[in-house]
Amino acid sequence: MKYFTEKELGIENANAIIKKNMEYLVNNILDPLREEVGKIRVNSGYRTPEHNRQIGGSPTSDHIKGCAADIFPLEKDINDVFSLIIRKFKYNQVILERNNAGARWIHISYKKEGNKQQAMTANVVNGKATYKNV
Repeated sequence: MKYFTEKELGIENANAIIKKNMEYLVNNILDPLREEVGKIRVNSGYRTPEHNRQIGGSPTSDHIKGCAADIFPLEKDINDVFSLIIRKFKYNQVILERNNAGARWIHISYKKEGNKQQAMTANVVNGKATYKNV
């Protein structure tokens, strides 16, 4: 983990399994992506099951396993970064998301094994997402 801290990933108080899962995500996607596109803000990393429920996250979310992060590129266009991830990286899921306030972010997840290379867009309105495969 070269560019991201445990605090910004939300894992400073997490157990060893969660930290290891996040390390796989960072080492295989987030750090190499940072080197390609410049600074990246992590909007959401690991979520406790309680926090995930409070914000209306999926009960099977990769966030609660430490395998996912919602990110926003600070130096490159988000559409270009989304396309780059699809072309160059192994991932479980990558979702270009937009909420009804116009905020945009990329959800990216990675597992040590069994990544399904699922790419989607999502519009999130009042906490409910509508997904479309890319």
